Amino acid sequence: MECETTCNSLVVQNNDLSCSMSPWSTWSECSVTCGRNGVRRRSRTLLNNHRAVDQYRCQSLPLEEVEPCHLNRCPPTDCVVSQWSAWSSCTGCGQDAIQTRIRIPVRRARNGGMRCGPLKEIRYCQTTIPC
Repeated sequence: MECETTCNSLVVQNNDLSCSMSPWSTWSECSVTCGRNGVRRRSRTLLNNHRAVDQYRCQSLPLEEVEPCHLNRCPPTDCVVSQWSAWSSCTGCGQDAIQTRIRIPVRRARNGGMRCGPLKEIRYCQTTIPC
Protein backbone atom coordinates (compact mmCIF):
# COMPACT_ATOMS: atom_id res chain seq x y z
CA MET A 1 0.00 0.00 0.00
CA GLU A 2 1.46 3.41 -0.90
CA CYS A 3 0.04 5.33 2.03
CA GLU A 4 -1.39 4.56 5.41
CA THR A 5 -5.14 4.32 5.90
CA THR A 6 -5.22 7.84 7.31
CA CYS A 7 -4.17 9.49 4.05
CA ASN A 8 -6.78 11.48 2.18
CA SER A 9 -5.72 10.33 -1.27
CA LEU A 10 -8.41 9.42 -3.75
CA VAL A 11 -6.47 6.41 -5.03
CA VAL A 12 -4.78 3.84 -2.81
CA GLN A 13 -2.65 1.08 -4.29
CA ASN A 14 -3.56 -2.34 -2.90
CA ASN A 15 -2.02 -5.49 -4.42
CA ASP A 16 -1.34 -3.76 -7.73
CA LEU A 17 -4.96 -2.70 -8.07
CA SER A 18 -6.08 0.89 -7.74
CA CYS A 19 -8.80 1.19 -5.15
CA SER A 20 -10.53 4.48 -5.80
CA MET A 21 -11.67 5.87 -2.47
CA SER A 22 -13.46 9.07 -1.63
CA PRO A 23 -11.69 11.45 0.75
CA TRP A 24 -12.36 10.91 4.44
CA SER A 25 -15.41 12.73 5.71
CA THR A 26 -14.98 15.24 8.51
CA TRP A 27 -14.99 13.80 12.01
CA SER A 28 -18.42 13.49 13.60
CA GLU A 29 -19.31 15.23 16.83
CA CYS A 30 -18.28 13.38 19.96
CA SER A 31 -20.91 10.82 21.02
CA VAL A 32 -21.12 12.37 24.51
CA THR A 33 -21.61 15.99 25.51
CA CYS A 34 -19.17 15.82 28.43
CA GLY A 35 -16.77 13.39 30.04
CA ARG A 36 -14.21 10.90 28.84
CA ASN A 37 -16.14 7.98 27.32
CA GLY A 38 -17.05 9.32 23.89
CA VAL A 39 -16.09 8.34 20.37
CA ARG A 40 -16.09 10.17 17.08
CA ARG A 41 -16.19 8.70 13.58
CA ARG A 42 -15.35 9.48 10.00
CA SER A 43 -15.96 7.49 6.85
CA ARG A 44 -15.18 7.19 3.18
CA THR A 45 -16.59 5.16 0.31
CA LEU A 46 -15.19 2.94 -2.39
CA LEU A 47 -15.70 4.68 -5.73
CA ASN A 48 -16.70 2.72 -8.83
CA ASN A 49 -17.67 -0.17 -6.60
CA HIS A 50 -19.90 -1.62 -9.31
CA ARG A 51 -16.99 -3.86 -10.26
CA ALA A 52 -17.00 -6.98 -8.09
CA VAL A 53 -13.22 -7.28 -8.28
CA ASP A 54 -12.86 -3.80 -6.72
CA GLN A 55 -15.12 -4.76 -3.84
CA TYR A 56 -13.21 -7.98 -3.24
CA ARG A 57 -9.69 -6.61 -3.61
CA CYS A 58 -10.34 -3.38 -1.73
CA GLN A 59 -12.23 -4.86 1.21
CA SER A 60 -9.13 -4.76 3.42
CA LEU A 61 -9.14 -0.96 3.31
CA PRO A 62 -11.14 0.59 6.16
CA LEU A 63 -14.23 2.57 5.25
CA GLU A 64 -14.67 3.92 8.78
CA GLU A 65 -12.34 5.18 11.49
CA VAL A 66 -13.31 5.54 15.13
CA GLU A 67 -11.30 7.29 17.83
CA PRO A 68 -11.94 8.24 21.45
CA CYS A 69 -12.84 11.81 22.30
CA HIS A 70 -12.47 13.43 25.70
CA LEU A 71 -14.49 16.49 26.61
CA ASN A 72 -14.58 18.69 29.70
CA ARG A 73 -15.70 17.17 32.97
CA CYS A 74 -19.46 16.82 33.25
CA PRO A 75 -21.18 19.39 35.49
CA PRO A 76 -22.57 18.28 38.86
CA THR A 77 -26.05 16.76 38.75
CA ASP A 78 -28.13 16.75 41.92
CA CYS A 79 -30.16 13.79 43.07
CA VAL A 80 -33.87 13.86 42.22
CA VAL A 81 -36.30 11.75 44.25
CA SER A 82 -39.96 10.84 43.87
CA GLN A 83 -42.69 12.15 46.16
CA TRP A 84 -43.12 10.39 49.48
CA SER A 85 -45.43 7.39 49.41
CA ALA A 86 -48.46 7.33 51.68
CA TRP A 87 -47.79 6.24 55.25
CA SER A 88 -48.10 2.49 55.73
CA SER A 89 -50.60 0.89 58.07
CA CYS A 90 -49.45 0.69 61.65
CA THR A 91 -47.38 -2.36 62.44
CA GLY A 92 -47.10 -3.74 65.94
CA CYS A 93 -49.22 -2.74 68.88
CA GLY A 94 -49.16 -0.53 71.92
CA GLN A 95 -46.84 2.43 72.01
CA ASP A 96 -44.30 0.64 69.78
CA ALA A 97 -46.54 0.57 66.68
CA ILE A 98 -44.89 2.34 63.75
CA GLN A 99 -45.64 3.52 60.23
CA THR A 100 -43.20 3.92 57.35
CA ARG A 101 -43.13 5.71 54.04
CA ILE A 102 -40.57 5.71 51.24
CA ARG A 103 -39.47 7.58 48.17
CA ILE A 104 -37.21 6.39 45.39
CA PRO A 105 -34.34 8.05 43.51
CA VAL A 106 -35.41 9.14 40.03
CA ARG A 107 -31.87 10.30 39.24
CA ARG A 108 -28.80 9.71 41.40
CA ALA A 109 -26.28 12.47 42.11
CA ARG A 110 -23.31 12.58 39.75
CA ASN A 111 -20.04 14.46 39.52
CA GLY A 112 -20.23 15.94 43.01
CA GLY A 113 -23.91 16.97 42.90
CA MET A 114 -26.12 16.97 46.01
CA ARG A 115 -26.75 13.47 47.28
CA CYS A 116 -30.22 12.05 47.90
CA GLY A 117 -31.71 12.78 51.30
CA PRO A 118 -33.39 10.07 53.35
CA LEU A 119 -35.37 7.55 51.31
CA LYS A 120 -37.31 6.09 54.24
CA GLU A 121 -39.13 7.72 57.16
CA ILE A 122 -40.45 5.99 60.25
CA ARG A 123 -42.82 7.40 62.83
CA TYR A 124 -44.76 6.11 65.79
CA CYS A 125 -48.44 5.62 65.16
CA GLN A 126 -50.56 8.51 66.31
CA THR A 127 -53.11 6.27 67.97
CA THR A 128 -52.25 3.43 70.32
CA ILE A 129 -53.23 0.01 69.05
CA PRO A 130 -54.21 -2.38 71.85
CA CYS A 131 -52.10 -5.53 72.12
